[in-house]
Amino acid sequence: MKRAAGPARSRSGAVVAANVRRLRLEQTLTREELGLKAGYRPGSARVRVSEVERHCFEPTLAVVDKFADALGVTSAALLTDGAAARQGRRMYPP
Repeated sequence: MKRAAGPARSRSGAVVAANVRRLRLEQTLTREELGLKAGYRPGSARVRVSEVERHCFEPTLAVVDKFADALGVTSAALLTDGAAARQGRRMYPP
């Protein structure tokens, strides 16, 4: 994972962070539950989700894909700002 350095953080990373948090809360998932669904080990699942939600690093596309699958949305939905992200939900279960 590439750590974000202060003001050099990207806008897309901030959008991913906001969308992951919003969708997790909408689905009433804990950070631990989401991390496990995304494929992280029990000891690190909660921490990884927290790092993404706080935009502590620039997520790679592989990380975005993991969270999109776990949340049942497209990767594009996590990378899209605002209401458009809500429209990117899959119409079928992951």
